[in-house]
Amino acid sequence: MDRELHENVTGNPSMRESITDKPAEDYAPSQILLNHHGSLHKQVRTPISKFHGRKVIKSCQRKYIQSLWEELCNDISNTSVDQISSLEECINEVVEEISRIDSSIALPLIDSLAGLLMKAKKYDSSRALASEKISREAYAEILSKANAHLSEVKAMEEKVTNHLQSLQGKRESIEDRKIILQKDLDDLEKQNMEVSSTTDREYENLKQMQVEVLRAQDQISSIQSTTFLTNEDARELEKMSNILEASKIAVVDLKFDI
Repeated sequence: MDRELHENVTGNPSMRESITDKPAEDYAPSQILLNHHGSLHKQVRTPISKFHGRKVIKSCQRKYIQSLWEELCNDISNTSVDQISSLEECINEVVEEISRIDSSIALPLIDSLAGLLMKAKKYDSSRALASEKISREAYAEILSKANAHLSEVKAMEEKVTNHLQSLQGKRESIEDRKIILQKDLDDLEKQNMEVSSTTDREYENLKQMQVEVLRAQDQISSIQSTTFLTNEDARELEKMSNILEASKIAVVDLKFDI
């Protein structure tokens, strides 16, 4: 709808008054009329009655309202259910404009649009909650992998511990032999140094394995504290999506007498 139509029909009280409030005899021979664009022009030898002037204004107002409504319905129809809430400001502006012109037309539209926005907000809230959850299958898979990793690092820890115990026994045996066998002291010292070096490396390895065990345990604790999306949650979200989609279609298909 042209801006000129909107201003001339709805936003200029003096112009409406000039058309509807003056008696018909005041307009001869040059008569002020609305042209097909909604703007005013002079028509010679065409007097217009007060009743006809109001009818012309009412018709232009209805056409303007219809254009607003059709544009809003087009926006709603082209918007996915995930983005319906983003139209709230636009919807409020259109409702306010229609109400300003003709509140009798706006009333049934307000109820339908309010219902649409309410369902959209509920859907957005449920969708946000669902996005924070994981499925039962994903939960089971992640937990299974974490448990397998924990078992693996624990097995490695046990292997290193047993190795250390074995090395410690050897070291003690070597120390005993040093006392008994002084003549083999040099050889025993060499063996002792080798075993000590290996022991140090294995201690470092043990520390790393212990860190891995702690990390695996923390990971499992974190997974176990995670909530997951149940089948009931998924069905409820799908139900709300269908309700919102139906409401969207109902609003777009809403008709009123123009």
